[in-house]
Amino acid sequence: MKRKPWNKGLKTAGKMINCQYCGKEFYVRPIEIKRNKKFCSMECFNKSGYRSSMQKGKAISLESRKKMSESKKKAIESGILKIWNKGLTKETDKRVEKYSRNLKGRNFSEETRRKISESKKEFHKKNPEWGELQSKNRKKYLKEHPESIPNKNPEILKKMIETQHMKGQINSHVWVVCYICGQLKELENRTFNSRVKAGVNHFFCSKKCESQWRSFRYALEKHPNWRGGKSFEPYTTEFNEVLKQAVRNRDNQTCKICGMKEQNIHHNVHHINYKKDDCSLDNLITLCHACHTKTNFNRKYWMKFFKQNNEK
Repeated sequence: MKRKPWNKGLKTAGKMINCQYCGKEFYVRPIEIKRNKKFCSMECFNKSGYRSSMQKGKAISLESRKKMSESKKKAIESGILKIWNKGLTKETDKRVEKYSRNLKGRNFSEETRRKISESKKEFHKKNPEWGELQSKNRKKYLKEHPESIPNKNPEILKKMIETQHMKGQINSHVWVVCYICGQLKELENRTFNSRVKAGVNHFFCSKKCESQWRSFRYALEKHPNWRGGKSFEPYTTEFNEVLKQAVRNRDNQTCKICGMKEQNIHHNVHHINYKKDDCSLDNLITLCHACHTKTNFNRKYWMKFFKQNNEK
């Protein structure tokens, strides 16, 4: 025997409604009323754009993002999906020009900065020739147009600091000329701006050039620690290796400031009153190399410090 349907002849609580997209009248069950059904079919639902409005503002998980990106890549490879801006530039297409104008002077968040830097690093790893080619082209242009180098033209330098465009760009760089050898060097905008605000006008391509400039800038009398050439005075014959070793043995081969013990290299022997003639044992003390360099600055303080320690 066939079973009879239990709800045959009973009135259901469903109702007839009109589709929000095509306007067709259709029947809705009680469960569908609870779910707030508004469309007669999936076709109408997809065409209406209601799905995108529902998802707007919702956070998408990382797994779903990965799936979406993978499916997009497959669609691009197969030719189903086409990239609209491929091969287009600001000069050829108005949409690209408008997009670049909107991005100008925009401050990005830390996450977007990190993503941009990571993507650029990956690109340069895959295409190392690209970076070399880019730098060669820039160098050629700057040699042909030296007015565009910021530390040669002060007007350009002021404009670059004042404009928001420069502050907004993250990975943009500035080309500067070395003060010693005249070579071009690429600097980040942030470091360039901070140095200019601090009053630095000289830039260097390497540490070698910087040390050459420092040796010239702070030579002899120009140095703030200049004491009339006392460092060039010769030591007396009493201050020999025998006396130095006797002082080290007295102090148990340990530095009197930091307490570090002597290992492979001998500790230095320091004159407390900074007089090279006075080689008495009370005036000599054992110091490591790092602490001995400290004593060259603020000499009055160190003289008091050692005298108080000797009295104890």
